Amino acid sequence: MKNKTLFFRNLFFSEEGKEDNESIHQATLYLASSLNKNKKPIIISNAKFSKSSEIISDKEGLDSLLRKNPDINLVIITLIEHCFDKTRELIHHIKEKVSAYIAIGGIMATLNPEHVFTHMPEANIVLKGDGEEVLPKLQSILEGTTPNSLLDEKRKSELSNLNGLIFRNKEDIIRSKDSTINKVKDLDKVYIDFSLMNKENLKEGLNITTSKGCNNGCFFCTSTDKGKFRAKTVEKIKDILNNYKKRLIEIYKKEEKIP
Repeated sequence: MKNKTLFFRNLFFSEEGKEDNESIHQATLYLASSLNKNKKPIIISNAKFSKSSEIISDKEGLDSLLRKNPDINLVIITLIEHCFDKTRELIHHIKEKVSAYIAIGGIMATLNPEHVFTHMPEANIVLKGDGEEVLPKLQSILEGTTPNSLLDEKRKSELSNLNGLIFRNKEDIIRSKDSTINKVKDLDKVYIDFSLMNKENLKEGLNITTSKGCNNGCFFCTSTDKGKFRAKTVEKIKDILNNYKKRLIEIYKKEEKIP
């Protein structure tokens, strides 16, 4: 049995009046798709950061997932500064239930990896930049281990050869030989798995980003791609739309009208 990776459908969605929105965050969709493509089992939680004193909504649902899947060994969390303390609480809660590596990504982790690694000691992994290509490699390296495992020299070497990574477990701290930000060169190769979407996730329609970066290089911009632009080709965008249409037909079938 392969270890599983836990994602959160949309940790941050709390727009006023739309608290019940069940759309999938694009980071989750793209990263979960990359593992699905490589036949690596994934679990997706519906929990969201709570506006109340609770850490998250649907705490019972998350706990149920963790009980049913004790073989989760990797948890993916996108970090934003506003939720820094809540993220630390969430990690503590997860680690009480399963022995899993916690991987942190997103803009904050990309721009300030040392800060995040230092001030979030609960996290095992900080990744800089795009995760679609590096995440399947990371999952393969950590297969069959936990944060309490002693890694052999082969795994340590493989971790150090991944770009833009800082790693720690019970015994080691490992930093990539190449600390540059991970960037997918050919966005056409990034896979989108629409089977991850169900009717409840599509009530608000679909929002897919088909490019990254900007040709401008404004000094105040926090984008890691300022002054650079990458995009999918028109042909690939047509393929995406066709695949989306096929998924809609699968979901709604002939007896229901597609919204």
